Amino acid sequence: MTDKAAKIFSLLLNNDKMPLTVKKITGILELSERTVGTYLKEVYQFCAENEIEVINKPGVGISVNAGNRRDELMQMLARIEKPHYGAQYRTGYIIELLLNNWTTYTLSLFADDLGVSKNTVENDLKQVQQWLSRFSISVQKKAGAGIFLTGAELDIRRAIVEINRQFFKKSVKLPKKTLDYRLSLKTYQRLYGCYRNCDVDYYIALIQEADQNTLRDLTDSGFETLLEYLIVMEKRISLGFLVAEDEIEDVPADRPNILNYLSVYVKALKLPKGEQKFLQMVTCCLEYQNSTVRRDELFSQANPGILAFTKRLIAYLSNIVGLDFEKDELLLKSLYMFERSSLVRVRYGIDLQNPFRENIKKTYPAIFSACFAAGGLYEKEVGKFPTENELASLALLVGGAVVRSEKKVTAVIVCSSGFGTSQILARKIGDHLHNIDVLSTLSFSELHKLDLLNPMLVVTTISSLKCDRPTVEISPVLNEDDIHRLKKACLELQAEEGAEGQKITILDILKDDLIFLDVDGKAKEKILRSMTERMEKSGCVIDGFHGDVLRREQMGSTALGQGIAIPHGLSSFVKRPAIALALLNQSIDWGGEAVDIIFLLALNFGDIQNTKAFFKAFYQLTSDGHTMDLLRRARTKNEIKKIIEEHCFE
Repeated sequence: MTDKAAKIFSLLLNNDKMPLTVKKITGILELSERTVGTYLKEVYQFCAENEIEVINKPGVGISVNAGNRRDELMQMLARIEKPHYGAQYRTGYIIELLLNNWTTYTLSLFADDLGVSKNTVENDLKQVQQWLSRFSISVQKKAGAGIFLTGAELDIRRAIVEINRQFFKKSVKLPKKTLDYRLSLKTYQRLYGCYRNCDVDYYIALIQEADQNTLRDLTDSGFETLLEYLIVMEKRISLGFLVAEDEIEDVPADRPNILNYLSVYVKALKLPKGEQKFLQMVTCCLEYQNSTVRRDELFSQANPGILAFTKRLIAYLSNIVGLDFEKDELLLKSLYMFERSSLVRVRYGIDLQNPFRENIKKTYPAIFSACFAAGGLYEKEVGKFPTENELASLALLVGGAVVRSEKKVTAVIVCSSGFGTSQILARKIGDHLHNIDVLSTLSFSELHKLDLLNPMLVVTTISSLKCDRPTVEISPVLNEDDIHRLKKACLELQAEEGAEGQKITILDILKDDLIFLDVDGKAKEKILRSMTERMEKSGCVIDGFHGDVLRREQMGSTALGQGIAIPHGLSSFVKRPAIALALLNQSIDWGGEAVDIIFLLALNFGDIQNTKAFFKAFYQLTSDGHTMDLLRRARTKNEIKKIIEEHCFE
């Protein structure tokens, strides 16, 4: 409890069940009636959570009945001290109260609650506005009305979900188990703690009943998202806030009966049209545990617009990644099913949590980055850019297609050691390099069999072996250098045949003046400021690029694992495609991850050639930790360029 709420509760507790009017409380504590009314809400909440009876009789007053727990509660109140709250806590606290429609709050009340000056609260409100601007919500201050928010109801609901995901405090007695296999205990406890006046268990049972009635099981993320939005919907309707009909378009044409999923709930509440459309929209955002038969059936009745977008997305990613996905029927069907809900989520800002997001970013760093570039297609289609959760799900589908599209390099191992050693070496190569298909192991005297086997590559432990095929010499133990040489040979063999015109490489967009060595910095904002200013002086970007890069960082960390981050801004601020590279002399915190290599991107993702040049090189660089270590040890710009030149093949 806050300090003032604790004082009011202590007064009621000490008054031995005798009712006190608000006017009496204001006189004793020397507070205004408005202030007492505000903090009584917190007292009522505390009593409800701790099963303490509150008696409030109009014209008589307020009293509490703590039974034999009075001494226990008085001891607890004696331990309450006003803590020191950091800026991040204060910002979250203010946002949470404003979103929960505590419209009677003022600068003075926030200052008293948080133990800071009104000037500090004024500065905190700037951070609050910055956070809420992502949802097109504005902070308003009005004499006599306090501080309040204005914005579309749909945006308010999205912000409530987001702040509660970020700002959950374990301040209530929480349940020890959940009621559905798709709902994690952590999420169940968060919902139980955040929405304390709502019946979470009722909505769990409601969704379970809907699953049984429609034979459509939601995925875990779909279940959790629907559950939370149903709770928020009830909360907002109870306060008298409704979604306007024109805030949401009609349900997609290929899902006219989607609302049947929760038909019992809709009929019971007699929801107005705007709320029905809200529920339709949320339900369209969800993912279901569809069987292959169900997927094929839906694909046979594909929505032409969504199918056309899916094909554009596949064509774009094929160009960027440099692999032909357009013949991958499994990717087309899987991606179409994903886009049916993904496009709705992006349009309306409904963010399905992806528990594997960080793992996907680390497993497929270059593919995730390529999917970020493809986010521009979403902007053109629905006017919004996808979240990191959305991009991670897309990257997972594309990552599977990459594995299917990789061409195997056929190889023969030629050794001078025994058969057993050759077999061990073949197994090691297979474990480390999945794109190499070892056809056979041969001795030196069996070289004549090469023509019959016709391998693309000869791998040998024999020094200076003469052969008319591409050959890589390795050691019998297969060390890191050997693996690197084999990867390099495979990439060269798999490289595209020369296209018309001159190819653009990463070195064409990574100039000397944009390489930063041995950077001594502890804060990413300061480092990014130096990098963006250099880009601006070089004529690569225009004023505003720096601010856009920082806004992108607020949307989600651009750290990709392996100590790498790829901050970037929108193409509208880019005059000339460029990349800046910074090597730090020590790792710094980058959204919860340690980073010491920064690629700052100023790319126009509609420019396929330049974008492809970067992502192809980035894929090759990050697919081998050894290469990144070489970059870390580089001491000159020429060394860096040489490493990139040797490890990125066109």
